[in-house]
Amino acid sequence: MRIISLASKSKSVNAIVRQLKEEDTRITRQTVAKVLKKYRESRTVADKTAPGRQPILTREQMDFIDSKMEENDELTSIGKTYSHKTAQINSYTANCSSVANSIYTV
Repeated sequence: MRIISLASKSKSVNAIVRQLKEEDTRITRQTVAKVLKKYRESRTVADKTAPGRQPILTREQMDFIDSKMEENDELTSIGKTYSHKTAQINSYTANCSSVANSIYTV
C-alpha cells in the first residue's frame, strides 16, 4: 500500500498526505494516521474477521447453490411457494429459510 511505503521512507503523516495529494489521491490526515496505527499494531491493513455467528453453509455449499441457481432461475425465488422445500447439499439438508439466512450472513 502506498501509505505504508511512504511511511517506511520516514515520511510524516502530513508529508504523506501532501505526496498523495500531488498524485491526485485525496485522503485526510486522520485516515493516514489510522492506517499507520493499524499497520503498526497488526502488521497488516486487512480487516479483522467479523465477530458473530458462523455461516450455516460452507463456501463449497454456497458455490453449489449458486451453480444450481444459474442453471435454473426459478430456484432464486425465496418465498412461501418454496418455504416447504428442502435440498440435499453435500449431505446437508437445507430449507429455503436456512439458505436465505446464510446468504445474508456471509
